[in-house]
Amino acid sequence: MPSKIKILAPSRNLLMTQKQIEAGADEVYFGVESGDFKVYSFSGRYKSMNGVKVQIASYEELKENLDICHENGVSCQLAANMHYIPEELNGEYLEHIKACVSLGVDQLIVSNISLIAEIRKSGIDTPILAGSFTFMPNSEMVKYLESIGVFRVVLPHAMRLNEIAGIKAACPNVELEIFALIGGGNNCGRCLMFHSPVRKDIGPGCRALYDVNYGGVEYTGKRFLDAAADCALCSMKDLIDAGADALKIVGRESKNEAISAKFTNIFVRFREGVYAGKSTAEIKKDLAADTLFWNMNWLPRFCEDNRCKFHKTEVTESYI
Repeated sequence: MPSKIKILAPSRNLLMTQKQIEAGADEVYFGVESGDFKVYSFSGRYKSMNGVKVQIASYEELKENLDICHENGVSCQLAANMHYIPEELNGEYLEHIKACVSLGVDQLIVSNISLIAEIRKSGIDTPILAGSFTFMPNSEMVKYLESIGVFRVVLPHAMRLNEIAGIKAACPNVELEIFALIGGGNNCGRCLMFHSPVRKDIGPGCRALYDVNYGGVEYTGKRFLDAAADCALCSMKDLIDAGADALKIVGRESKNEAISAKFTNIFVRFREGVYAGKSTAEIKKDLAADTLFWNMNWLPRFCEDNRCKFHKTEVTESYI
């Protein structure tokens, strides 16, 4: 079995970073408020969602987060994955990245090939991983990204295990990162629907629940356009065997830092069980015996609702 798969956790402030470290995260990622945007940022995300600030507020606060991570052997990723940067903002974007790198950021998440080129042209040599919006559905794309210096790619949500294994076989030197808990919806990075976590009249787009009346038959509260099942926990052994290198947990917008860390800790505990040779059933039995969060939150939200990412469900059967 290859070296241990990494668990990548979200953070938005020092408390959340501390909680994720305590939970056992190997890597932490965050965005930093930047530019003169009123609601957006260079991280490709809103500054706040549902009243929760999802970006680290300043470079000073970033330094505090980086220091505590490095003191505990945790790697830090900066989200710099805005889809597109207008030419007049190129300089400000690069200065933002340089400021974060100078403070100790270990890796950059970038989701645009031209921006990867601009970063390298500017003299920044920090390792780059290609975010999901870059869209890497096949090994040829991954090979190209490797040729321009990308060390890791975040694969699209609706990938099957055999496809992940095929990409790893063709590109053995590129790390593969998988969305393992929640994430985007349909074809992340290529979905043309409007999405907004802050405007109810727009809503979550392809991840929304829809009511449909067709030919007198009514369907209520169905995820017709959502092609991203939420949880890959029970498929961890299969993902390790397929060659996945990192499992990403989404949730910078989580209102409760401690709850977010509980999700991380479930993945860490499950991983330790896998590497100890335990079966999925044995690991889940251990969690059920001593983890209230597993019984009260995880089981009803993911297991009982069939939100399994790599199992045969209505969602995964809808993949094209």
